[in-house]
Amino acid sequence: MQSCVPEAMLVVDETEQMYCQKDALENFTVIGVGPGIGQKKSMQDALHLLIKNAAGPMVLDADALNIISQNKDWFELIPKNSIFTPHPKEFDRLTQKHKTHFERVITGQQMAKEHELNIVLKGAFTAVINTKGEIFFNTTGNPAMAKGGSGDVLTGIILGLLSSGYEPYDAARIGVYVHGLAADIALNSQSIESLIDSDIINHLGEAYDIIRNYK
Repeated sequence: MQSCVPEAMLVVDETEQMYCQKDALENFTVIGVGPGIGQKKSMQDALHLLIKNAAGPMVLDADALNIISQNKDWFELIPKNSIFTPHPKEFDRLTQKHKTHFERVITGQQMAKEHELNIVLKGAFTAVINTKGEIFFNTTGNPAMAKGGSGDVLTGIILGLLSSGYEPYDAARIGVYVHGLAADIALNSQSIESLIDSDIINHLGEAYDIIRNYK
């Protein structure tokens, strides 16, 4: 990481049982977790400690959600107003099997209100649900985004907005919109077949400029 992404600042742990020591977490205002962590026992223990020690809203995605689906008693430990970003299968593991996106939205409303979470139900028309059960349906994005890693990019965008001071629901809505808009812009020079996740990242600046200059 230090060699490939020099912009990244790292906290290196002594063991794999922790993400970082409790006192080190005090230096961070927000935490995102899930992509690429796996589901082995040591990682489950580490995630449990992280959730217990987190002082503010978190962004939870991918294997963090899969681990929580196996330990549903952890819901009460998750900081209020945190953001879940599941794709359909991850959401079904957290709740129950659904036949349609509409059914997931209804269950998502119930889940968001019960556990005081913001839920990003990813899909063709991503739904962002706040702690009151209010829903924002996103209008940007395209089929080229239906590839592994696209959701990880979204997690990073939302986390960046959250760290900039946006409220969790706003960070989730803006993040989803910008994520899709960057992918739409990328299709000007790519195709649905060839677009990859880094293309989305490379067009984030243009997406933000469009929003900033919108009248």
